[in-house]
Formats: sequence, C-alpha cells, structure tokens
Amino acid sequence: MEESIGSSSGSSRSAAGESAGKRLYFHHIPKTAGMSLREFLVERAGADNVAPVLRSGRLRDALRDYSRFAIVTGHLVAMPGDTLPTDRVNVTLVRHPVDRVLSSFYFERNAYTAARRGAGGSHGSLADWVASLSDHAGALNAHLEALWPLACQGALPVNGTARIDTAKRALDAFDVVGLQSSMADSLALVALEMGWLPPGDVPCANRTPGRAALDGVPSTVLRRLEQILAPDFEIYEHALTLFDARRHRALCVAAAARASGAFAGATRPRTDDNQRDATGSPLLQAAEPRSRYVTASMKRARSAPARIDAATIRGEMSDAHYLQSGERATLSLSIVASGALTDVDVGFSIREATEALVFATNTRVLGETLTMAPGRYMVAFRFQNELGVGHYRVSVALHQGTDRVEGLIDHVNDICAFDVVDHLTGYFEGRVRLHVEVDVSSVDGKGHVELLPCADRGQQKFALLARRNPGLTQFNATLAPLVEIPPMPRAAEAVVNLAIANTGSLPWPAFGKRAVLASYHWREPDGSTIVFDGLRTTLPRDIMPGESIELPCVLRAPEIAGRMRLVLTLVQEDVAWFDDRNPASACEVEVEIR
Repeated sequence: MEESIGSSSGSSRSAAGESAGKRLYFHHIPKTAGMSLREFLVERAGADNVAPVLRSGRLRDALRDYSRFAIVTGHLVAMPGDTLPTDRVNVTLVRHPVDRVLSSFYFERNAYTAARRGAGGSHGSLADWVASLSDHAGALNAHLEALWPLACQGALPVNGTARIDTAKRALDAFDVVGLQSSMADSLALVALEMGWLPPGDVPCANRTPGRAALDGVPSTVLRRLEQILAPDFEIYEHALTLFDARRHRALCVAAAARASGAFAGATRPRTDDNQRDATGSPLLQAAEPRSRYVTASMKRARSAPARIDAATIRGEMSDAHYLQSGERATLSLSIVASGALTDVDVGFSIREATEALVFATNTRVLGETLTMAPGRYMVAFRFQNELGVGHYRVSVALHQGTDRVEGLIDHVNDICAFDVVDHLTGYFEGRVRLHVEVDVSSVDGKGHVELLPCADRGQQKFALLARRNPGLTQFNATLAPLVEIPPMPRAAEAVVNLAIANTGSLPWPAFGKRAVLASYHWREPDGSTIVFDGLRTTLPRDIMPGESIELPCVLRAPEIAGRMRLVLTLVQEDVAWFDDRNPASACEVEVEIR
C-alpha cells in the first residue's frame, strides 16, 4: 500500500487556533469532490469561519464581499485580469476529465433533475447525450474554463494551445493542487499548509447517485469523450505532475520534522517567527507585491479582431468625468475592428471606490447585438445618472456570443473614472437614488393623521449646473467623410468617420450649455427636406481654432427609398446650425436609400 502523507488516530478536533492568521481560498471546479473538501474545512476551521456555499458570481467580488471569513469556497468565475489572492492559501481540486463529466451527467439526470421533476429524472441515455455533443463542446472542459483566466495578465490567448498553457500556469500558482482520486493525501496537503493536524476519516459529500463506473462506459462513448476533453486531459496530466512533486516535498518535510521531533506546519516557510499579532499568533509573511487586478488597458493579442481604444463619460450639463446626480449622462466607447464580426455585444460596469459593483449591463441585455465590418466605431450608452456623490470607475468588455469567457474579445479594467460631485435634483444620501413615495394611515381607525407639505424639504438653495457657453459669432468649418457612404437600408443606423476642422478663430465648446455637436439633414434631390434634426454626436473635447479631428458620427437613414442628399454639418444647440449661418461649412453627399 502506498504510504500516506499523514494519518490521525486521535479525535478530529478543530485546529482553528493552531492556524491563527491563516486564510484560505478554495477554487471549486464542479464535480471534483469539492463539497467533501468543504466539509473538512468546516470541521477544522469551524462553520462560523467558512463563507456560505457560493454557486455563482465573480471571483473578485466574492473575495471582497466575504473577506470577513477565514475561508472562502465556491464555483466562482474568474475573468481575465483576476488573480488568486496573495493573502490566502490557494487550493483547488482536479479530477479525471471523463470521470468528472460522467459524474456531472448522472448528477444532473438522477439527482438534480429528479429533485425538480419528481422520481425518474431525465430519460436521456449517456450514449444519446454524447452523440449530440459538438466537436467544440468547450463548456465540458471545466478545468480549462475555470483556470486559464487566472493567469491571463497580458495578451489574451490567441488559440486553444495558448489557453491550455495559460491554464497550466494558473495551476502552478496554487499552493495545493489536490486530486479527487487521492483525497486523503489532498486533505493532508491542505492541513500541512494550514498548520492543522492531518485528516482522519475522509468526508464524502454530494456523491452522485446511480452513476456508471468509468470502466463500464462503452468504448465508442469513451473515445468520443476523450476526443472532446483533450484540453482537460492535458491540464489533468500537468496537475498529476504537480501533485506528485508537492506530495514528495511534503513527505520530506514530515520526515524531517519527525526525525528532529519538531512539528512542521507547512510545506514551505510561510511565517516569520518574529512577526506576531497582539495575541502572539504568527502573521503571514508579507508576499511579494503584485496587482490583484489589471488596472490599466490590458495588452491585446495582435490577432484580436477588435479592441476598445478609449472611453469617456460626460453629463449633458457637466464637464467630462464630473457628473451631477439627476442629469443625463453618456458613456462613449471608441472601438476599432480589424476584421468582420457578428453577434457581438459591448458592455460596461461601474464600481465604487471600495470595488463594490454598482451597475453593469451590455447591449445583449438591452436587446441588441452588433455586426461590424473593419473600421472605427463609437458606441454610446445614455442613461439617467442616479448615483450618489462619490468616485466611480468604469470597466468595459467586448464579447462574441453568449459565453462570457470563451467569447471574450477585449476587456479593460478601469478604462476611465468619474466623480459625482453634486445633486442636480432632490437631495438624498447613499450610493443610489431610489424613487420613493410615502403614505400614512390610521391602523385602528380612531386617530387622525395627514401629510402636509413641508417648506424645508432638504433641497439645496443653490446648484452650479454647468458652464454656460457664449453663442458663436463665427461658423467656419470643413467636414468630409473619410470613406464613401454605401447604400443604406431604410431607417438603418450606421457610423461614418468624418474629418472635421475648425477654420474659424473661436473655440467650439464640447459640453455644457450651448455645446457644439455634429449632425446632419436629409434632403430629396429637389432640395426639399425629409429629416432636418439628425442624430447628434458629441465632440470628444473642446476644438480649438485651427484644430482638426476625426470623429465617428452616427447616422439614421430616412424611412423612404431613393437617391437622397445627405448634408453633414454642425450645430450649436440653442444658437444655430452652421450651414444656416455659413452654407460653405457643410458637406453634401449623395446616398442611395434602399
């Protein structure tokens, strides 16, 4: 019989006191015996020190929201830019890929489905289910999908081989890589890292009922699964190598401790005896500093078909990156596509200074997906800003398809920031305005109560709304599309890049009252106007005299077909259209509407 790392004939008492100061994160890959490991962690650390079972959510959010717990475990999603916490012992378990998929299949069919539908569960056979799988059933490679984002701190992996190599690097960063097939030694490695007594009986939790044994699977089904799970097999082989090496190292540590009569509390030094807290408990040695998250634009793979270049946020009445609660705001993203893309969605998230997620959405959630040809585009999200006074950061992402990880094209953490500096409308406190109504009534029918208007409602008496720009007295400009505008379907929207130059002697204000914006008119060949007020596109900044810019402008085609005249122009809101004051400032092109 193979020698085990450690055994215990004594009681399985809690050793939380022995590991004071040590914290642990368990990255739980589904159906790898993770609940058995969790039972062991609860037994040793105490239930009050272990976070609730987390079956979904993002890794960085869970580590922040449950930081008060010594142990955090769960099926958490890592995104590129996330890393393992440096202040915790990091643990994961892996399992033979086919065995893991079989367990998942039978658990879904016999346990989870039966619980929802009553006895009997699903009637599909394993052979039928495997036959229905595509060659690219990537979600089945659970080890790959759970691990590779943890080591993606630079270029996104450009192909499957690069993604597998990235997943292997992620495994290297774990303190313990355990095996479902060697749970006793896996738990012993965890105990050694945490300074606990070695395990006695190995817990067995969440066992799959009615599953077929691996050696009972038909050879055709087994070969098909092995083909689909090839990426996970490569990662599993790497995990076996790591496990054997660390198990050997742990045996050497245990043997040396026994020979010297000392207790070895970890597989390698993790504490400094001179560093102790107020209770005398050893503190974790300070780790080599490293960033938990990517806080600037991530480097992209050169072959990435699109990237998010920049982002700005501004209020309708406020300066860029300084908003007021209650005003309309626009988040504008500049996107460069080097190839043709379909089924694309663009999203953003807003976090407050504590990293707590405040809001997130994307175009798919809003009911739209994008199809884009190579070119430069501007995506504008417009919303009513109901956030409270404070500092906020914006992250953005570009995806293809519905898989948030597999379909990731580009992701930029903290691409821009903004401050909410005042209340434009009614005063409130907190992070977000709730639209509240109040009512009061007598419960016993005897009393008399009424709501009366209150003169002092907490409204501020003075609010600085924004800068108020003077009306222009010159309307000198040149505009020209940088590409020929192709035929457009009726009522379709498109983006055209314009070269715009300020040929006058006055600056054009880009924000505040009386801002200058790009727009257009649609006219018929005889000159009659079909659409006068075209969509507006905000200038990226104040444009100085003599300055030229390239601006992606949004167009909406008219709802009637024919050969139309598109008049590209500028407008200073509440003052005048440039082409009304100076017809030479506009650019007119013919566009076929189909």
